[in-house]
Amino acid sequence: TGLAVASAAFVGVGLAAQQAYATLRAGAELQTTTERFGKLAASIGTTADVMLGKLREATKGTISDAELMGSAADFMSLKLATSEEQVVRLTSVAGRLGWNLNSLIMEMNNMTGLRLDTLGLALDDVKSKAKEFTAEGMTAKQAWAEAIIQAGEARMEVVGLSESEQAFKQAEAAVTNFKNALLQSTIAT
Repeated sequence: TGLAVASAAFVGVGLAAQQAYATLRAGAELQTTTERFGKLAASIGTTADVMLGKLREATKGTISDAELMGSAADFMSLKLATSEEQVVRLTSVAGRLGWNLNSLIMEMNNMTGLRLDTLGLALDDVKSKAKEFTAEGMTAKQAWAEAIIQAGEARMEVVGLSESEQAFKQAEAAVTNFKNALLQSTIAT
């Protein structure tokens, strides 16, 4: 029985250590996301606080800050969005429509049209808009990105969230933001 008690105590300490490690690791990952977002925001001539405020407003508080910063940082680092306005628009559309970011990033980089269906966008609509933008002087990549953003914005008008679902998403985002603030407080800066 003494061995069983010692064994149970050892397992309990091990589980507590694993939980503490997981908490510290999650806090460190959030800190990395925050710092990366701040540096990339500065690289396009804005600040993290200003851009995050605009992202929150654009998504109506339905997406957690960590998700917003992570998505926006991905778009900026891959140069899929090169201005504050474009980052806000693309992040807002992707977040509010629940787009798979891997599909979106691959589509915007490759410009093949093969992944547009996974985003709920029509190939013909995006192609025709991209041609218009190219004729106006945009590069092919800029035109493709803008065409996807505008097609997404048009889709948001048709398939927007109900007030009830929006309220649930806002509550979920607020809870996630609170949890993430606690996680970040575990990491000393």
